[in-house]
Amino acid sequence: MINILISNDHPLGIPISSYIPEKKSMWSMFAAATFNDNKTRDDLIKTIFARATFNQSNENFPLTYNTNDSVQSSEGASPQQGGMFALLALE
Repeated sequence: MINILISNDHPLGIPISSYIPEKKSMWSMFAAATFNDNKTRDDLIKTIFARATFNQSNENFPLTYNTNDSVQSSEGASPQQGGMFALLALE
């Protein structure tokens, strides 16, 4: 997984599957919350931050987006985004 995190093919994170280059941000944050390795956890968070601060989009922060070019899929903002706060629940 580390190779995918540092890959130029997916600058905005790890895709859901190898078939489609889409990512669910809340699942990535859940995954980050489970890592004991701080570097891996921080790298996952950085990919989410990269999409949140992507200046070429005027849309809400999407639930699902393309990890190559940040194109938002049909899903927009969702209550599921509450999963983004998973790391806060650990404190």
